Amino acid sequence: MIESKNNVAECPICGCETVEPGKYPFCVEYFYHRINCPRCGLYGAYEIGFKLLQNENFSEIQIACISGYLRENSDTKFDEKLVEYVKKLRPPSVPEKGEKLLRYLARKYPKAGQEIDFQSIGMGSHQSAFFNVNDESGDALEMIATAWACDPEELIFIVERYLIDSQQLLIPLSEDLSAICYISPEGWTYLDELTARNAESDIGFIAMWFAEEVGDLFTQAIGPAISDAGYRPERIDKLEHINKIDDEIIAMIRRSRFVVADFTGQRGGVYYEAGFAQGLNIPVIWICREDEIDDVHFDNRQYNFILWEPDNLPEAKKALQNRIEAVIGQGPRGRE
Repeated sequence: MIESKNNVAECPICGCETVEPGKYPFCVEYFYHRINCPRCGLYGAYEIGFKLLQNENFSEIQIACISGYLRENSDTKFDEKLVEYVKKLRPPSVPEKGEKLLRYLARKYPKAGQEIDFQSIGMGSHQSAFFNVNDESGDALEMIATAWACDPEELIFIVERYLIDSQQLLIPLSEDLSAICYISPEGWTYLDELTARNAESDIGFIAMWFAEEVGDLFTQAIGPAISDAGYRPERIDKLEHINKIDDEIIAMIRRSRFVVADFTGQRGGVYYEAGFAQGLNIPVIWICREDEIDDVHFDNRQYNFILWEPDNLPEAKKALQNRIEAVIGQGPRGRE
């Protein structure tokens, strides 16, 4: 167990001082821990998962990936399988890290021209030409995790060298490189282009294995998650058509707002449909049954998969709905 006083302890992933609301019975066989970390956010762990996290010697890159994953999957529950999964997460590219951070800033500062004062959100001890970053600031730690950055220096590089200097998606308020900047018109255009494809569509296309063993996944998790997020779930075997099925799939994907791709069964068609959607800049949400994640092709494991278990489909439904609403936003049917 973590040695703690007044429920204050160290996060077993990143080492930050954190709040552990405590260990309490979760079911007959397991105890469960809930942890609130200023970097990793809120997450939990079953006893065996908790001990594995404590005993791991995570590298700097692994910590960056895991804390980033947790910021995108709030209230994740660690067991031994998930611990093994997050250890193998691949870091995003610098452009992907920049995109993640820019999305975060746009959510936190949604008004066009709104000032972002980096000093006020914890820039303090790491010097740069533009701003400083204080390791102990909760807001700064959240930004580091959101960008999947290893440390304050990498966050500085992403903001100053990539978003400001290279891409001009952020603009300093004055020429003296003050710590205040705003999202540029190019930044807002960039964000709009990420989500503009089929912006009025209410279709959430489902690419998955059409087998009885994953039938409950569609009826109890994927379908309800898409519907409750405000979209219309569609998969090609549920549609009446007289055209060649490949043509129907391509046409449906072209009309879709996003694609949910379940890689359980490792079907070639799912890989093709996910890749086709990406080529059209249509968002893909990646999911897989937990015991098959190691079978997913290496090139695809870099993506942030939602892992599901057959005996916990309500949790899969909740995680998928949260991901849709976080990445895509609430659909038109949810606003009716």
